[in-house]
Amino acid sequence: MIQRIQTVYLALAVILLVLCCCMPLANFEPVGMGLSSTMYSLVYLSADGAIQSYLPSVLFVIVVFTELVTITAIMGYNNRRRQMKTCSVAMILNLLWIIGYVGITYLLKGEDTLRPCFATCLPLLALILTWLARKAIKKDDDLVRSADRIR
Repeated sequence: MIQRIQTVYLALAVILLVLCCCMPLANFEPVGMGLSSTMYSLVYLSADGAIQSYLPSVLFVIVVFTELVTITAIMGYNNRRRQMKTCSVAMILNLLWIIGYVGITYLLKGEDTLRPCFATCLPLLALILTWLARKAIKKDDDLVRSADRIR
């Protein structure tokens, strides 16, 4: 049923991932004087607004795939086993995003000081919500299976 708590968890995860696509992920402040550069999900912008690198676009692709998988999990409410598997795939993609973020910021950092933004924690929150949804789906599946055994 679509009106279960796992749907709320998964919908919140999708909303957080969409916000992550729109907000800046990190600021890189030079050690000396100068303006800070900003990393978004698609590009790495210098202080004057020029595009320095498209390397963060990998993070954007991962977030979009995670959103699609999570929406698929929401729409697959009639098959609990498949819904649990798609939640597991979404959790793996969220972990992949976190690992990719660490790697890309390490590559782009150089000698600058890294200042993570609020959007950095959103995929982690989406990971937790997806885990809670998978746990609720498992609980429902166990309940249905126990009711089938009693009959």
